[in-house]
Amino acid sequence: MKPFSTFIFAVIIFTSCKKDEAAKRSSTELISKQSWKLTAGTQQQLPAGSVQDIFAPMSACYRDDQFVYNANLTYEGNAGVTKCSPADPQVFASGTWKFINSETQVERITTSGIGVGTIVFSVMTLTESQLKLKATDSGFEYILTFSH
Repeated sequence: MKPFSTFIFAVIIFTSCKKDEAAKRSSTELISKQSWKLTAGTQQQLPAGSVQDIFAPMSACYRDDQFVYNANLTYEGNAGVTKCSPADPQVFASGTWKFINSETQVERITTSGIGVGTIVFSVMTLTESQLKLKATDSGFEYILTFSH
């Protein structure tokens, strides 16, 4: 086999192995791999209101917030680099999380900070680079897209 052909063959084999490894990651590994930043969001008043973009008008100080789902089933909302006010806490929410209903939903229980209580998100997408969640609250449906 020619050296160039050997190199191409090795690259194909290596790439195939990496794809297989990614496909074998559990949902917990995917969600807890690293922090998530909101990159898109919509809200719709139910039952049939118009869809409104809630991300575009969001202040920059909220756009860099990070949401961390740890493998030990704790989570935190972190203000990121840019706080809206210097007096704001760095960690603005924390609590626990878990997958439910055959990993089709995430139950998040906030025990301190903003939004204390329980919310259940339907998992629309969970990949290496994207997390898309849907939730209903107070007559509105929210679809939130997060990326690394």
